[in-house]
Amino acid sequence: MQAQGQNRRPSYDCSGPMPSAPRRCGARAPPRRHLGEASPQGDRVARQVPQPADLAPVTFRLRLTRDRGSGNCCGKRNRFSVFWNDVMTILENAAHVLRCFGNDCTDLTVSEVSDRLGLPKASASRLLKTMRETGMLEEIGGTRRHRPGRMMLNIAAAYRYSSSVFGRARAVVHETSQQFGHTGYVSIRDGRSVMAVADFEGTNALRVGSAVGRRLPAEICATGRSLLARLSDDEIARLYGDETTADRLARDLEPVRKRGYAFVSQKALPGVDGLAVAVGDPVTGEAVSLCLVYPHNLVSDNERDDMIGTLIEGAGGIAEALGDSLILHAAGDRGPA
Repeated sequence: MQAQGQNRRPSYDCSGPMPSAPRRCGARAPPRRHLGEASPQGDRVARQVPQPADLAPVTFRLRLTRDRGSGNCCGKRNRFSVFWNDVMTILENAAHVLRCFGNDCTDLTVSEVSDRLGLPKASASRLLKTMRETGMLEEIGGTRRHRPGRMMLNIAAAYRYSSSVFGRARAVVHETSQQFGHTGYVSIRDGRSVMAVADFEGTNALRVGSAVGRRLPAEICATGRSLLARLSDDEIARLYGDETTADRLARDLEPVRKRGYAFVSQKALPGVDGLAVAVGDPVTGEAVSLCLVYPHNLVSDNERDDMIGTLIEGAGGIAEALGDSLILHAAGDRGPA
């Protein structure tokens, strides 16, 4: 008769060191076992995975076996990795929900989130519930509609105050908007789109309305072209991945690089023209666009030149303070770019 435990298959731990689970005060720590030492449950090695504070601890059991041919050990399934993959999926879905909000979408329902993200309604409901509990969303009364939570205000404020270029750009655009009476924006680029993150409504009787949070294709508007002009042709090609589009943009952006500003007439919005100058911080890599928009038929060529000169002068002051060498001061003809 063989001694008890001789036929027991040895267990191996090939997942590397893992953090120990938190214990309550006064609780006794479980006895430590060395690698390869069998546990009381046979070939099952129990490990407790630390969870975020708002989730209950979950204990996973990893069943590890030996590869008979090579003698190497391998795990059938690393549930620790599976758990964190699920966490990343939740975070990605939450980011997709937040991206739905903008100037043209101020609130969402479970059904709308389900349709936009392609999720079952039960999963969308659980996702929105989690986002409410964490402060990312809040419910509008008893309507079952959701809007960004107040935590988003803190995040937006932190972004503004942490950016060295954003505050300076806001000051320049605000002063220029007040001087000429037209609406001004500070915009940023997100991939192939641009959106305004701050606006200053004009004082003229006829003016362009606010568009904060609204996304526009970067290649069709003045703010987008001024920011794209800071990229090289190779970076443009990688960004768009289409040789035809990249070649067309290279031709459109060449005048913007030469003059130092972008001018677009009635392409982004009918009856609206836009002027924009981009400036950035070489230390942080941030770049913003300073823009004025105005009704097409109400601004003469001389007034447009004055606005261009004021924007370029303000952006040049920011560039000098931050050491931005990419901005080019306007020279020569100031015709449409």
